[in-house]
Amino acid sequence: MTLEMIPEFESLPDSWEVKTLADLVHKDRKISYGIVQPGFHDEGGVPIIRVNNIRQNRIVADDVRKVSPEIEERYKRTRIQGGELLV
Repeated sequence: MTLEMIPEFESLPDSWEVKTLADLVHKDRKISYGIVQPGFHDEGGVPIIRVNNIRQNRIVADDVRKVSPEIEERYKRTRIQGGELLV
């Protein structure tokens, strides 16, 4: 099945491009899901973005959870560097 065969794509504006998620991922980086088990909040730790931190299409940092540096180190491949697509 091609993307053109999917009914939802028929009504997209002509100026839009349809891409697969793989097309949007830099070839040196893989798709990743981040920290799954962050453990307890560590006030001196590393902040993480969770789904509850995204409101009205913005990252809201008023209630950011922080994980211990040891946990964050195990997930360093998921560090935000800029230009990422968060789903």
